[in-house]
Amino acid sequence: MKLLKVEKFKGSATEYINKYIIPTLPENNVLIEFSDSLDNYLKNEDSIRIIRKFGDSKFRGSRYTHQNINYIVSDNEAALWMYMQSMEDGVSDYEETIKNKKMPIAFAITKEERERGLIYNKYGKQRREKEFSQLGYKHCHLFECSPRGKDLDYLNLNQRMIRLLNPMNHFPFPSNRKYEMPYDYGEKKEFLSLVLQQLLDRKYKTKNDRIKFEEFIEKSGSSKLLKNKVEDFEINIGYEKNESDLKETNIEKTTNLMKLKLPNDFRNNFYVSQKLYGQNEVINVTFNNGRAHHGESYVYDHDNLVEACGEYLNNSDNWNNVGNWSNANNIPRWAMETGLVKRIK
Repeated sequence: MKLLKVEKFKGSATEYINKYIIPTLPENNVLIEFSDSLDNYLKNEDSIRIIRKFGDSKFRGSRYTHQNINYIVSDNEAALWMYMQSMEDGVSDYEETIKNKKMPIAFAITKEERERGLIYNKYGKQRREKEFSQLGYKHCHLFECSPRGKDLDYLNLNQRMIRLLNPMNHFPFPSNRKYEMPYDYGEKKEFLSLVLQQLLDRKYKTKNDRIKFEEFIEKSGSSKLLKNKVEDFEINIGYEKNESDLKETNIEKTTNLMKLKLPNDFRNNFYVSQKLYGQNEVINVTFNNGRAHHGESYVYDHDNLVEACGEYLNNSDNWNNVGNWSNANNIPRWAMETGLVKRIK
């Protein structure tokens, strides 16, 4: 992986793109190989499409059909996995990857999704995806994978799959959750337009490379966005947020949630589970085993805690093999340190 730990930066957005983004991207020949493989995959109308979830198509791993073409929906895990493949010059055969379900479509599958029926059941994060996040980065898309409020007439299945899984549409940027910045530049249209302009000017400079990149833009339904020329502007990426800042943010988030939600799951043990994920459970734990924490009560939003502790859980044998993690004696340290578990008694 070419990425280095994020550094503080204040200055030209164009300078940042050319200094810190473009040099970290996969080589052009690798990106072209991935792009060609995806194009070949999409030539077969019998091949299932994988796109970002949207509207009523929200159950990851379930079969949907549009104009006689089958598709499933995913979250961003699929895109990040494919981007990591290209970063490591990995296998770019989409047919083989999807047929053998090598690519995850979610961090975790909910109980409702399991009950609806899965035709694609691969989820979780690998070591390299965790390292990507640990370095302080988020995974960004040049063109939106699932434009808000837009249906398949606006952006069709092939265009959505290209935007989600073609690494030409991906780039790394510091996470606004981990670094101080006025707003999330990685989601700002003006910044994305500058990234596109610099890719055309600085990365895809040879005739063949530029043709391939422009083909990707056209096939992804993004040609009209080439007209969005913008002037350079200043960006400010500050220091890494310390643990107390992140914990305070989580406490505020939990407090706000508790104002809106009452516990709906009462237990005598700490418990997180893949089957509970997505059920909007707010768990109240009261330990009653006569030990050190007997009589103490805690409350936490199950899904928020699972998402915050994804790195720990994905390295846990219980989580991976049994599908849950429990403790009848206390709240584990890794959960308490998030600030998302609130003691109420």
